[in-house]
Amino acid sequence: MPAPVHSSWLASKWRYRMVFGCISTAFLLAILKSGSLQLNHGEALKGLAEKQYKRTFQVAAARGMVYDREGRTLAGTVPMDSVYVEPRHIVEKEETAIKLSEALSIPTTKLEKRVAGSRSFAWIQRRIPPATSETVRQLDLRGVGLLKEHQRFYPNHSVAGQLLGTVSIDGEGQSGIERAYDSALKPKAQRTSVLRDAKGNRLMTDTGLELSAFRGNDVHLTIDAQMQQVAELALVETVRKFKAKSAWAIAMDPNTGEILVMANAPTFNPNTPGTARRHSRNQALSAAFEPGSTMKTITFAAALEAGVVHPEESIDCENGKYKLGRHTIRDSHKSNWLTVRDVFKHSSNIGTLKIALAMGEQRFKDTLKQLHFGERLGLGLAGEARGRLPRKDKWGQTRLSTISFGHGLMVTSVQMLAAVGTVANDGVWVQPHVIQRVTDAFGEEIPQRDRKPAHRVFKTETAKTLAQIMQTVVEPGGTGTPAAIPGIAVAGKTGTAEKVDPVTGRYSKDLHLSSFIGFAPADAPEAVVLVVVDEPQEKKFGGLVAGPAFRKITEAILRARGIFAAPSEKEIAASKEKQKKNKAKSKMMAAANTVPPLAVEEGAMPDLRGMTLKEALVFLKRVGVVPQIEGQGLVQEQMPKAGAPIVNPRAIELKLAKEQ
Repeated sequence: MPAPVHSSWLASKWRYRMVFGCISTAFLLAILKSGSLQLNHGEALKGLAEKQYKRTFQVAAARGMVYDREGRTLAGTVPMDSVYVEPRHIVEKEETAIKLSEALSIPTTKLEKRVAGSRSFAWIQRRIPPATSETVRQLDLRGVGLLKEHQRFYPNHSVAGQLLGTVSIDGEGQSGIERAYDSALKPKAQRTSVLRDAKGNRLMTDTGLELSAFRGNDVHLTIDAQMQQVAELALVETVRKFKAKSAWAIAMDPNTGEILVMANAPTFNPNTPGTARRHSRNQALSAAFEPGSTMKTITFAAALEAGVVHPEESIDCENGKYKLGRHTIRDSHKSNWLTVRDVFKHSSNIGTLKIALAMGEQRFKDTLKQLHFGERLGLGLAGEARGRLPRKDKWGQTRLSTISFGHGLMVTSVQMLAAVGTVANDGVWVQPHVIQRVTDAFGEEIPQRDRKPAHRVFKTETAKTLAQIMQTVVEPGGTGTPAAIPGIAVAGKTGTAEKVDPVTGRYSKDLHLSSFIGFAPADAPEAVVLVVVDEPQEKKFGGLVAGPAFRKITEAILRARGIFAAPSEKEIAASKEKQKKNKAKSKMMAAANTVPPLAVEEGAMPDLRGMTLKEALVFLKRVGVVPQIEGQGLVQEQMPKAGAPIVNPRAIELKLAKEQ
C-alpha cells in the first residue's frame, strides 16, 4: 500500500529545515567569528593585509644649501636614484642577481648574498648615474626598486673645502660647516605609504607631499668665494716654491668681524674626500702654534697703552746678545741703540723683552685676557682650537720675556687675527664670525646665538700710533718689504718661530713657522690678513716666505672693494715702453695705408720689388689679390713679373729676403 502523500511532504519539509538550519548556524558562527576577530585581532590583521599591498617609505627632502656672501653656491644637492631590493618578494633570485650584476657592474656573488633570504629591505647601490638608473628601471624585476635620494655636491671643488667639510653616505654632516650646522642643514624627513602590485613594485609614486617645505635650512657664509680662490692659489704656490709642509691664511673685515677668507694648502676637494682625507683638516681654525714675532704687535700695543714707552725712545739692544737668567736671547740683526719704532721695524727680541719687563707682568696678562687669548672665540665650528697661556705659577721674568716675542704660549690664527684687528679697528675688539645668517625654505631668517659684545681694549691714539709703527715693517730696511703694496699703506709684522722637534722635545734650528700679519689701507683698514707657512725649506723669514702671499690676498680683497694698488716702477717702465712701440707701429701702418698708387695698366701686375710686405699687400689689395708669401724682409722676386696680366689671382707669389 503506497505511503500517504502528506508523509512524503513532511519528510521533505524537515530536510529543508535541517539544511537551512545548518546553513544558518554556519553563517551565524562565521559572523560571530568574524566579529570576534574584528574586535580582538582587527588591528593585527589589518597590518598583515596592508603588508601585502602597501609599503611605508621615508621621503627625504633636499639638504639645505651653503652660500658665500654674494649668494654663490658653495654646497648644494642633486637628486639621484638608489637601488634597493626586497628579498622576500623575489622569486627568481639567481636570475635577478645576474641581471643586476650586468646593469650595476657588481659581482654576481655579492648580489646573490643581498637577494638571498626573506628580509624586507636591503640596499644594493646608492646614488647611481641617471643612465644606470634607467637601465635598472627597464629590467622591471620583481622585488627590485629605485628610491630618490640626494647627493651632496660642491660646485667649486676644492674652494673652501676644509671649511665646508663633508657629509656621510646617509647625509650626516661629518666635518666643517656640514657638521657644525648639521641640525640646520638637515631636511625634515617625512614618512608616506605607497601601493604595490603583486611583484612588489610601487604603483603610486606621487607622495602628495610638498617636499620643498621640508628641505633643510640654508647657511650663508661671510666668505667670498672669489677671494678664497685667490688665497688658495697663493698658498699652493707658496707651498710649492718653499717646499713647505703646509700653509694657511685667514682674512677678516676688522670693522665688522666678518671672515672673508679661510684658506688652506694643500687644498681638499669634498666631492672626492677619500682621495685626500689627510688634507681635510682646517688648520686656519684648528692649529694652535707659537706665533713668534707677530706677537710683538700685542706687546707694543700693551706697552704704548700703559704709557711706559714712546715711539722715539731709545733702547739698548745689547749688540744682538742678552743674558736672561740662564738663557741667552739673540737677535737676527745685531744692533746697539734703537728707537722703539726701529725695535719693531727690525724685530729685535732683546728690545721687545725690555719693553715687556718695563710694562710688567700683570698689565701684559690683562691685555691678553681682554683680547681673549687662551679661549675659543665661538665661531661655532667643530675643531676650533683654544690655544694655551701659561698657568699662573709658571709666569715670571723669563716667561714674560719669551712671551713678549712669541714663544712660551700657544695661539690660534683667529685669536691673532682678532687681536691685530683690534689695532686696525681703532682699539675696539670685535668677535670674528663666519656665519652671516641662516634662512629657512621660505627665505625667513632664523635667529642665531648672540656674539660676544665688541669692547674697547686700546685707546684710539694707541691704535693709530702702533699702526704708524707697523708701516715701517714694509718700508725699505724693514723685515716685511715683500708684503708692501705700491700706492697703498700697509701696516704689518713678520714672524719666524722655531718649532719644537717632536723627537728631541727641544726647539729645532731646522723647523720653522713663518708668518706675516697686517692690515690695509693702514689709515682706513678694510682687511686684516694672516698668512702662516709651516716648515718652509731653504728660506725661513716670515717676510720672505709669507709676505708675497699676504700681498696677493690683500690686493684681491681691496680690489673687490674698489681700492687699487698703484703700479710699481717696473710696471710703469714696461707700460711706457709698450706705448712707445704701439705709437711706432701706428705710424708704420698709417704710412703703409697712404702709399701712392702705382701707374700700372688695369689688370696688370704692379712692380713690388724693394717694398716691405705691408706696402706690397696694400697694392695687391687694390687689385683684389692675396699672394702666396715666402721668406721675410723686402720683396726680391714676384710672379708674374711687373706689367704682366693677372690671369689667376691665386697664382701670385712674392719672395722676400732681408737686405744684405
